[in-house]
Parts: sequence; structure tokens; C-alpha cells
Amino acid sequence: MIRVQRLLLLFAVWAFIACQGAFAQLTVVEWNFPNNPDDAVVDISTASNAGKTITTVGGTNAIVFNILGASSQCAWTDGWNAGSGVKAWQIEFNTFGLVNLEVASKQRSSPTGPRDFKIQYRIGAAGAWTDVTGATAIVVADNFTTGVVGGIALPVACENQASVYMRWIMTTNNSVGGSTVATGGTSRIDDLQITANSNDYYRTIATGIWDVTSIWESSPNNISWFPAVMPPTFYARTITVRAGHAVDIINTLKVDEVIVAVGGSLTYANGALTINDAPGVDLMIYGTFTDGHNTSVSWNAGTTWALGANGNFVKSSSGSANNWRDRYDGSISNIPVTSNWYIRKSGTSNPSVSSLLMYYPNLFIENYTGGNWNMTVGSIFTGSSSSPIILGSLNVGGGGTGTVTFTNENTNASPVTVMGDVSVRPGNTLFLSGTGFECHSNVNVSGAVTYAAANSPRWSFAGSNPQSISGAGTFNIFNFSIAKSGNNVTLSRPITIDNNLNLVNGNLLTTATNVVTLIDNATATGANNSSFVSGPVRKIGDEGFVFPVGKNNDYQSIAIGTAIATTDVFTAEYFYTDPAFVYGAALGVGLDHISKCEYWNLVQSVGASNRTVTLAFDVNSCGVNLLADLRVARYNGVLWNDQGNGGTTGTATAGTIISNSTAQPYGPFTLASATSFNPLPVELIFVDARFTKQNHVLVSWATMTEILNDYFIVERSKDGLAFEQIGLISGHGSTSIRHDYEFTDIKPIDGLSYYRLAQVDFDGTTKYTAMIPVRKVKSSQVLVYPNPASDYVSIILPDSFEGQLSIHDMQGRKIVDVLLDHSSRFMIDREIVSSGLYFLQFNNVDGTHFSEKIIVR
Repeated sequence: MIRVQRLLLLFAVWAFIACQGAFAQLTVVEWNFPNNPDDAVVDISTASNAGKTITTVGGTNAIVFNILGASSQCAWTDGWNAGSGVKAWQIEFNTFGLVNLEVASKQRSSPTGPRDFKIQYRIGAAGAWTDVTGATAIVVADNFTTGVVGGIALPVACENQASVYMRWIMTTNNSVGGSTVATGGTSRIDDLQITANSNDYYRTIATGIWDVTSIWESSPNNISWFPAVMPPTFYARTITVRAGHAVDIINTLKVDEVIVAVGGSLTYANGALTINDAPGVDLMIYGTFTDGHNTSVSWNAGTTWALGANGNFVKSSSGSANNWRDRYDGSISNIPVTSNWYIRKSGTSNPSVSSLLMYYPNLFIENYTGGNWNMTVGSIFTGSSSSPIILGSLNVGGGGTGTVTFTNENTNASPVTVMGDVSVRPGNTLFLSGTGFECHSNVNVSGAVTYAAANSPRWSFAGSNPQSISGAGTFNIFNFSIAKSGNNVTLSRPITIDNNLNLVNGNLLTTATNVVTLIDNATATGANNSSFVSGPVRKIGDEGFVFPVGKNNDYQSIAIGTAIATTDVFTAEYFYTDPAFVYGAALGVGLDHISKCEYWNLVQSVGASNRTVTLAFDVNSCGVNLLADLRVARYNGVLWNDQGNGGTTGTATAGTIISNSTAQPYGPFTLASATSFNPLPVELIFVDARFTKQNHVLVSWATMTEILNDYFIVERSKDGLAFEQIGLISGHGSTSIRHDYEFTDIKPIDGLSYYRLAQVDFDGTTKYTAMIPVRKVKSSQVLVYPNPASDYVSIILPDSFEGQLSIHDMQGRKIVDVLLDHSSRFMIDREIVSSGLYFLQFNNVDGTHFSEKIIVR
């Protein structure tokens, strides 16, 4: 059975080889006479056969090479009369290291020229002429389609020889026209070709030059491997540069079906490299391929290449980069995001860059020549009809030993897109003279970013990922834009914007040490509830300016008026929290109350200008309802001073108020009211917890206004100290209308327990209500609590009770009647109930009566 399986396997292997058809082979020598006039010297050959010539023997006349051949020119002569067995075309060549040789040719004669030929060979000048089997009866006509020999195998004796002679010798004196060959009869020969069979599989066994046979091994079936007898060419089935091996191409070469394995390296260093076409991808790079020669790689029709997931392509030459773009398998947009493309200066040439309709994976710009490489046209991003898209990250500097100044001069309306990180390494520079970059991930500038303002270069932040800006290098920004589909941009370093900050969607998160600064005459536009600066914003200059600040999902700006000092520096930040909690609630003359939910801090660090201050308000501002009574208030370190109402815009729903006095020396600002209108604080109307007939506890509450209210947590405790969460109810965000809530605890604790609410804002700020005691009793018990009582009384009755409660004083006089449920609570009315001892008389509908005592404090 095993023998049968092995035989079947061998049959399958050789059947596969046979099914490949007639593989083209290595050209040992070839005369195809491409020029007019041409000469006798070989046109294509291996290195050892360079300079070989074609001759005639037996006494023909001189050969000419300007006569039309099978395709171009050919070798032509007359004087073939009486030449049977004597006169012939003859060549000589070297077959050292070559096997599986084949011969091909095309012949033509005039009507009076020779008709019958055969091919013979001999080994060396002293060898005996021997017929080549299959080529002993060549019949020639007055055309190049009859006397054709194709792929005739040469005997093994011709292999691995220093000198093989071959001749096309007349076998009769018969002419093409049917008579005897005349003196003026002519013979032409063209496309003489000796080839060696090299259609094995090849793989490296060492590092070295491609042409060195000893670095290769070959296999007829991709199973059994043997030392190669010749280097591979494009006729090989596959050619693999294996892991740990580095191969250099330094001579003219045509290849096909090349695989650079992971850890392997192939470098085009010299010569003329041609990629031939075959089924599938013709150059597959899992390891590293370097295009290092200034002569562009030639691609035959249909040829493709591709990178593996972690493959590396290195462009270190000025040869075309666009042909690599255009020959990528399927489309360059298919290039793996995780692969790497290096633009690497390693010599005197400046590597070429593709700019239009180009997709890069991770892109590295690096210099290994020392000093600084200031990249020039051909090595920079240019163009206006399209912009490159970098699917991975952009790294300016890479692992280079020198530094780079890389220029983005692309002027297309859409900036260059980078889906991964942008990194500028120390000592390296990224120069923007085009429209800039659209970033979808993080930016780290440890080198320098500079610009030319002519094309208004911008840094646009987009996508749904959280993004950050970091690095200690120079980061000069002309325009800065945030237009994200989700998440925010975090500053992990300070930045300065020279022209415009445009906010569309997504926030810019800053801190006191990582602040965004806008210089004199720089503007901020587009801020809204979906896009603002959450943190401090710094402004330099004399112009009026609206600080685009906010918190959570609430854009609440503060603005300053104009002045005359261009060196003034102001920093502003918005806080959504109770300003009285931070600074106290002491009020100056003219103020009834201040906001309980928000304030702004405005600090002037340079200058002493007096400027008006304008505060924004909206539905999140805790209840503005009378614009005339609204005020700007500033904390002076002791109390909140009235800065007046110099005018309002909008409505009570949304608008602004400007101070009617200068605000220097500035500080914390908030909204205030001159009267009890403009309630400003958040209102929680009530919170209650009581037993139901089902022996559950119903927790209920209501709000009059809510500001950025995310949710409520219902908590329970059995000792009033440690609370557990038992429920979560979503809030209504920001609203100025009443909302009622409730939650049912279906498994309350036996005996006394406590309930409270935790109200949580969108930013995580949490506030707690007072705790409410509740006692669970048996169905036959009556419970009155608290006792003594001061504000309210809770009563829990047996399930069977349904009736009325009468309250009597110590003299037995009835004070009030109260209708009861199984679980009831009523407030103590101090107008009719004062401190003292009282009797609660319970009158059931079944006629039973009972009473309890209660002390009112």
C-alpha cells in the first residue's frame, strides 16, 4: 500500500510538471539580428558566451546582415552550390553548468538556394560531428514558416561543456525550386537559439549575489532539493529568498514568481531588472525588498507585486515609484495597513515618492547618509488633483542615522490623510507648504513641524478614535481643526495656533500645563455643544475674543472686549460646578443670588487692560427666566461683586449677557440675579420612601430643573452608614420642566432601613440627598415613626386596616382627622399642632379602634 501511495505521489508530481507545458528556458546564446544592418555577434547570451559569432563553413560567400529576416534582419549569403555535406551555418558556445539543452532556428532559401539541411554537434574543435536527433530532415522553403526547428533537445553529451559546436549543414544539392542549387542561390537563417532548462523551483541556501550559483538550490518537484547548476531566471517556477538570506541583484536580470520570505531580503542594486508576467503575483514580499537602483524596474504587461502583512518595501533610488504604485496586485489601495514602505536616502540619489492616487501602509521617511537631507521635488508630496492616503502611520526620521526635512507640498483641497499616528523624531522636520494633514490617530512632535502660510496648511483631526498630541519638539500650527465622528483630542503638550482654531465635532481637552494658545489676530470658529475646548484657552492680542470653552456636552463661552495692547494675554476656562462651593456665597450689593451650577475663570497674565466680559447661557444654566434681572458677577477674593447688565442677546433659553463695567483684574465670573427671578440652582422638589400594601418600599422624587443630569442611583442601608446600590434611573439631561421619578424595592430589609439618592452628572459629579428611614413590620403590627417627631409622621398599619385617624391632644380634644392607607405619611402642620404629647386614634371600618401615643418636639 505504501509503495502504491509513493508511486501515485510521484505520478502526481510529474503530471503537474507535464501540465505546466513548455516552459521558456534560459537563453544560452541567441542570434535574432534586431538591427539594420546587424553583425555576426550574438544578441542574447549568458555571460560566458558574450561575443560569440555566427559563421559559415565549406566555401560560401561573405555574410551580410541587412536582409529581412523572420521578424527583423537575418544572416544571408549565397555561394551554396555543390555544398551537400560540406557547406553549413555554424556557431560555438559554452554550456558549463547548464543542463537540459534545446535548439531552435528558422531558415529560408531562394528558389535556387539549398532546400535540405540537418543539425549536427561536436564537443570541442576536435570532436566528431554527430546528428541531433529530431533535426536530421529540415526542409526549407522560400519563407520563414517551413524550415523551422523548435525546442529540439540536445543530447546529454552537450551539457556542462566548455565548447560545443553546432552546424546547419546541407544534406543534398536540391534547390527550393526543384532543381540544383545555383551559385547565386541564397540561404537565410534567423532566431538561432540554444536554451537550458531552468524551470525548476529555486530557493536560497546562503547570502550573496543573485548570479552566484552556489547560493541556490533547486528542485524539480518542490520536494527533493539539490545544489543548483545555474542561477534562477524568470523561467523558474518559483524563486524564494529564504529567512536569514540577503540577495543582491547587480546584473541585468529578468525574474518571475519571486517570493521574499519573512526575514529574507532582496535588493535591486545594479543592472536592468525586469519583472515578467505569469499566473498569480509575480513578486511577493513577506520580508524586505529594496529598490536601490536609479534605473527603473521594467514591468511586462500584466505583471503584479504585493506585500505581506509585515512585508517591507524600501525605495532608496530615484527610479520610478509610480510603477510600483500602478503594478500592485488588484490596486495599491489593497496594500496591508501593517506593512511598511520606506523612503530611504542611503546614497547620492534622492528616492522618488508617489503622490497622486497613492495609498501607503506605514510610511517611514529616513536618511542614512549623515547630516540633514532636505528633500526636493520628486521626493516630496506634491499635486493638486488628489492626495496620498497613509493607511498606517507616518514616521518622519524613522531609524535613520541622519536627519530629514520632509515637505508636504500637496495642494489638493483634501489634505494628506494619515489613518495611524504621525511621528516626527528628534532632529527631523516636517514642513507644510500645501494643505496639510488629516489625522485619525495620535500626533507626536519630538522634532519640528513648520509651515509656509501660502496654502493655509492645517492639521485636521478626524475619525472616531481618542487622539492625543504629544512631544517636546517645535510644533508650529497655522490652522487647526477638529471634525471627529466620536471621542476627543487630548493635549499632552502645549500648542500655539497662528491663524484659526475651527471646532466642528469633538472636544479639545487641555490642562493648565498643556494649554492651547491663539496668537494676536488668530480666531476661533464653529464651537458648539458637540465641539469646544474642555480646559483652559489662552489668547494673545488686542482684539475682542470669544473663548470657545465648555464642559461635558455644554458649550458655554466667555468673551472679552477689545483693547489697544497687542501683547495682552488672557486665559479662560469654564467649570460646571457650584461657584459658592469653591469660592463661597458672600454677595455684594445688588445681588440676590448667584448660579449654583457654573462659573468661568478669566485670568490676565500679561497687560492691565480693562475689558468687558460677556457670559453665555442656555438651557443648562440652571434656569434663566428674566433677562432684565440677570447680572454678571465677579468674585473679588471676598465676595461676589455685581458687574452689571450691559445688555443681553437671545432669549431666556439661550443668549449672552455683557458686563456694563470693566472687569480688570478679572478672576472667577458667574451668572447672578438682582432678584429672586432667574432661579439658577438645580431644584429637587422632594424625595420620599414609604411602604406599600405589597410590603414593598416605593422611593419617589421629583425635579423642577435638571442640568446635565445623567442618572440617579437609589441606595439602601441597614445602619445608615454603609449604603448599597439597588437601582439606577436615567435622568433627563438638562431640562426646566418638572419630572417625577420612582423606584420600587421589592425585597426591603426587615426592621429599620434607610434610603437615599445619588444624583450623578455627565462629568461624574455626584450629589447625595438626606437619608430617609423606613421600617418593615409584620402584617399585624402598627408602626408610628419617628417618635418623637418634628416635621412628619410615618404610619404603617396592618394589611386589614382601612379607616381613619383622629389626632387628639392631652385633654382629649380632636385636633384633625386624617385618611389613612396601609402606609401613610403626613406632614405636621405647626399652625394646629404645637410641641407636646398627642394621641393617635385609629378607627377601622370593621368597628375596631386602637390608639398610639406620639411626642411632637
